[in-house]
Amino acid sequence: MKTFKELSIHDQKNDKKNLIRFLDFLKKPTNNKWTYRVDLSEDYAKNIFKSISEVGCFESPILEERRALVWLVLWSKEIKIANIVPTETGSLGIDYYNRFLELFNSEMIMPAAKEVGVDVLSTSGYEDMETLIGTETYRKLVTWANTTNPNHGNGHPLDFERWAAFLTTSFEHDSKLTAKMLERWLIEDKDWEDNEALQQLMADYEYGLELLEYYVNNR
Repeated sequence: MKTFKELSIHDQKNDKKNLIRFLDFLKKPTNNKWTYRVDLSEDYAKNIFKSISEVGCFESPILEERRALVWLVLWSKEIKIANIVPTETGSLGIDYYNRFLELFNSEMIMPAAKEVGVDVLSTSGYEDMETLIGTETYRKLVTWANTTNPNHGNGHPLDFERWAAFLTTSFEHDSKLTAKMLERWLIEDKDWEDNEALQQLMADYEYGLELLEYYVNNR
């Protein structure tokens, strides 16, 4: 399942001054593709009670008629990409968020990291559902998803039986699976359509968990 990538910069000796040097290097006007936004950086620093030397906002070049703002902040012993937002209103979504992160990483982060001598860590942008929710819950989820009709979800008695087995196992194992995550997994990994039937199924999932929790707490 696709997820937002994360990126952080670390100094092997936990040298905060070196991390600040890294940010200073990024802010130098040597890369014409990216613009260091002093105005936004100053506002951000004030809002989070940080020194301007510990934050940075950079405006991207155009990527398929889109521009984005990349926000960096030094917290404790690491610099993290705090957020990536479009310069216009709205949301980038996972795909564009990750693409802008990769572009910023290749054009700005990696050259600066090599120059200053810091380490860069990033996540893959993909979360394994089995690892996330547990093997037993995942097994029953797959059993249901592979046999049910996407247009009916849990309408058929046999589908409902497999759905109920998945739902109760998810509850019993205190799974981290939310309706939104389930929805994305069905669309991205199982090629389900985002339609009224799917939205009703997500409502059934949330309602089912609430009923089970009520039963356990009040029996």
